[in-house]
Amino acid sequence: SQGQVEPQDQAESQGQAGKLNVNLSGEQGAESETEREALSTDRLGTSSVLKLLFEFSIPAVIMMTFNALYNIVDSIFLGQAVGETGIAVTTLAFPIMVMLMGLSALAVQGGNALAAIQLGEDRIDAVERTVGNTVLLLIIIAVIIALVGIVFIDPLLALVGTTEELFDIAKVFVQIVMIGFIFQCIGMGANNFLRTEGKPMLALGTSVFGTVMCIVFNYVLVMLLGFGVAGSAFATIIGQGCSMVPVIWYLVKGKDAPFHLRMSGMKPDVRLWGTILSLGVASFIMQVANAVINTL
Repeated sequence: SQGQVEPQDQAESQGQAGKLNVNLSGEQGAESETEREALSTDRLGTSSVLKLLFEFSIPAVIMMTFNALYNIVDSIFLGQAVGETGIAVTTLAFPIMVMLMGLSALAVQGGNALAAIQLGEDRIDAVERTVGNTVLLLIIIAVIIALVGIVFIDPLLALVGTTEELFDIAKVFVQIVMIGFIFQCIGMGANNFLRTEGKPMLALGTSVFGTVMCIVFNYVLVMLLGFGVAGSAFATIIGQGCSMVPVIWYLVKGKDAPFHLRMSGMKPDVRLWGTILSLGVASFIMQVANAVINTL
């Protein structure tokens, strides 16, 4: 009888040991995942200041360069395909595009600053509400800009000094860019939160990807298919859309992200909107001043 009991006891003990190992490995996996999520932001308070300065500032400068290339890329391809008229169109569109970026900065810079403060206080729920409401504000801003591009495009072009000869062709380019501004607004806006999460290289990578796709689609639509000014405008918003997709994917699904973009965080909070917009006023004024200088 002892020979029958011992195998049974041994099997039970092996089963319990297996369950214990599974539980321990599960707990260790959860702990390691939590540690990975915390590592990217905790190092901002523990690593060398000089090291962090180079790690974050250099990708940021490169990213600003790539973001500025959209207008240059459009000018190059339209200059080759359309001539001086194409270059004149992108020149007229540039201050308008700067103004649009200023409107998005009103929400982006304020939301990013507030999220960074809340993250430092380890208030993850508050961070996700800020991120969600910032994205919601960006959507609202993009919709308003699209409506302005449809309804008030003529006085807007007159404001930047568009001549009668360029009016129709500039109208095509600017309208497409304004209607599709939601891709740039959300893509470049949400990109700032990647740096807040301690992912400067990921933020840079998404920006480079968008600019490269803008070049590719400009070549296809303008040079190969001959769509001219409209093709260049569509290439611009497609490139911005390509940049937006991985940013949103990481904010929603990123396993090592310290915070996420959630539908629950996008519940409108008017008081929070006021805080976000008030923090972004300075960036907005700087962008508007830049647009005015380029218009004069």
